[in-house]
Amino acid sequence: KTLLGSSVWLNENVPYNEETLRLLAEQYLASTFSAPMGDEKTDKAIGEWINENTGNILQDAAGEIQTKPETVMLLLTTLYFKDQWRDEFWENATRKDAFTAASGEKQTVAELGFRGGQSMRFLLPDEGTTLESLLSGGEAVGGLMAYDMDAALPSAEIHWSVPKFDVDSNLELTDALKALGVTDVFDFDKADFSPLVD
Repeated sequence: KTLLGSSVWLNENVPYNEETLRLLAEQYLASTFSAPMGDEKTDKAIGEWINENTGNILQDAAGEIQTKPETVMLLLTTLYFKDQWRDEFWENATRKDAFTAASGEKQTVAELGFRGGQSMRFLLPDEGTTLESLLSGGEAVGGLMAYDMDAALPSAEIHWSVPKFDVDSNLELTDALKALGVTDVFDFDKADFSPLVD
């Protein structure tokens, strides 16, 4: 099951261009909501939308949403994926343990299939390789971007453990957006939101 959700939350005191909202709905399938910002009911409704579109796995974060009266607009995008392994793990072989490479052999990639037809590939970089180096294309492994995700893997029997894991982060995207060339929106004299707000 894969759910992709998008929504635009607008301050009810600001008049928005209906044509732009129509395009957001048609081209990006974005739901549009108009509500009083800085209101507890609005914050709760936003949290409920997040939970509905993520299978309730972000309840803590969704419950922390707090808009302010000066909030003009909120853009929310969610991606939710849930499936079952094609070959399930045995419950009696599941236990709490530290996740480490079991053998020290240089087996660096393996794949588990899902019942829905997708698969997940697990890559084990060389010992001592940091995650930053792997993602940025460090010399130790040639970088994750150099790895061909579409390449067929040889058939082999591999015994290894797969941990349950959670990933949680708060990212400040301003610098990342500026690095991508999105700069005018952060400049009061250049920012032009007229397609959305007159």
